[in-house]
Amino acid sequence: SVAEHSILLAEYVISSIDTTDYLDIAKYALMHDAAEYILGDINSGLKVHLDDYKSLESKLSFTILEKYNIRVIYEDVVKRLDKRIIINEVLALRPHHLQLFKNQNLEPLDIVHLAVNDDDYGEYRPGYVPKQVVYDRFLQLCADLEIGD
Repeated sequence: SVAEHSILLAEYVISSIDTTDYLDIAKYALMHDAAEYILGDINSGLKVHLDDYKSLESKLSFTILEKYNIRVIYEDVVKRLDKRIIINEVLALRPHHLQLFKNQNLEPLDIVHLAVNDDDYGEYRPGYVPKQVVYDRFLQLCADLEIGD
């Protein structure tokens, strides 16, 4: 799910990025796909052909980031990590699609112990987590990172 993907990315930043502004980067990572949660997750290959969707997604993303005072300066860092976590997701869910990413020269993130699951942390198993567990973890991370009212 979009939420699980964002949680994993934010938790990776929190546990692995060694910089003083890692919490600000984690906020951006947690909310980087918030517009997709609202509008629906559309495959990147299809999204490039949907100009109206891309425009709406961009405006909504900007509004969300602005509302929660999340700094856009971390966009490039999060985009690079986002591309790498997709490799983890492909390996876990659709390993036969890995060939589509060979030309991108990307390494997966080291997130073996950062999965959202019933044990809270354990083997990386995206897509096998009850929605309530993901929802609760997302809200907890929002609270921990002071995102929200």
